Amino acid sequence: PGVVSGLKMQASIGQKYKWSSISWNSAALPANTSISFQGRTSDDGSSWSGWSTASTPQTSGTSGSQSISNLSSSQWLEVQMNLASSDGISTPTLNDFTINYDTLENPVNSNIAMYKSDGSTLLKNSSGVDATAGSGDGWTNETAVKINVTGLTCGGGASGNPACVTGSTNLRPQIELKPKDTAFDGLTNLYQDGQAGQDQDSTINGTVYITGLTTIGGNGYHFRVRSTDDQSRVSGWTNYASDATAFTIEQTPPTISSFTINSGAAYTSNQNVTLNIS
Repeated sequence: PGVVSGLKMQASIGQKYKWSSISWNSAALPANTSISFQGRTSDDGSSWSGWSTASTPQTSGTSGSQSISNLSSSQWLEVQMNLASSDGISTPTLNDFTINYDTLENPVNSNIAMYKSDGSTLLKNSSGVDATAGSGDGWTNETAVKINVTGLTCGGGASGNPACVTGSTNLRPQIELKPKDTAFDGLTNLYQDGQAGQDQDSTINGTVYITGLTTIGGNGYHFRVRSTDDQSRVSGWTNYASDATAFTIEQTPPTISSFTINSGAAYTSNQNVTLNIS
């Protein structure tokens, strides 16, 4: 008998899980023995919350479960178990335990699209055609861009990946946008649907409106996307277009050195003419 702590679980890199419950299996509990659990959370693995209220000790049977849904969403969880004996003779035996949690699904590239500031005109690629969802090489002459993300989910809802026990409120995208030559750090240049001055068009589909961009030259901009919700869950990051250049801003006016009509004619009486610009 005694208290066992230091059992830690870390969410996938960059993610925050919403912890749901602890379930366990044991040998048949002898008389005068019990098993109970507590949990605490951290976002960095060093600064921890207080321990959750201990579950009501289980004194019989071979399995049990305790809700830990009152714990905040976090990157780290530490579990503490209490194997108790009131007579100092009998000993409870724990066989195994399982941590149950909810997590947001990573955004999918094919559900991410780049628009001009009107929110309906897709950026064009270097070939002059629409830069379709999930593809990079976009070009614009504006200093603002709208990035639309759809299909965000909490849990996949499919077999083996059920929908979240605790549903999402205000499920929305978050974007980290940086010059292509600047590495992502997860700390700066973060933009979020619903943030002041940005669009929020539904709880499932989110449009992030980013303004004040500049013609930085070089390799343009790249960005990555994750989802978050009011339950403080955070998904993993999805690098847009496999981290290729997403878009470039070009505002340099064209230089015209030659302008002629009808292959050099000085005058024409036709209403329809051919312009030659170089």
